[in-house]
Amino acid sequence: MGYERAGDAMPFPATLEPASFKQTEVQEAYQTAKEIPEVLAQQPCYCYCQRKGHRSLLDCFKTDHAEVAIYAFREALLAAQMHRQRKSAQEIRRAIIQGPWAGEGSSNQ
Repeated sequence: MGYERAGDAMPFPATLEPASFKQTEVQEAYQTAKEIPEVLAQQPCYCYCQRKGHRSLLDCFKTDHAEVAIYAFREALLAAQMHRQRKSAQEIRRAIIQGPWAGEGSSNQ
């Protein structure tokens, strides 16, 4: 799903501390959630988390869900990379929707 505008997701949920995870990629993904919540709030997630009440990719980082949901942390890392390249949230959303996980049966399409 994801929000059309970051403001619609405010207040942003608190996310877990990156240092509480052992894997470097997972730490980087949680750090991304802390640094650019406004971007992650506008992104869909392809890990079936909508069933858990998640409304955007950012919600995956409220708990340890993103540690075990490979799509969530991969999408966050892609969002971070594209954000550094000064891509808009809409461009990031298109890349996520067209990504390799898009055909995996998400309920967020």
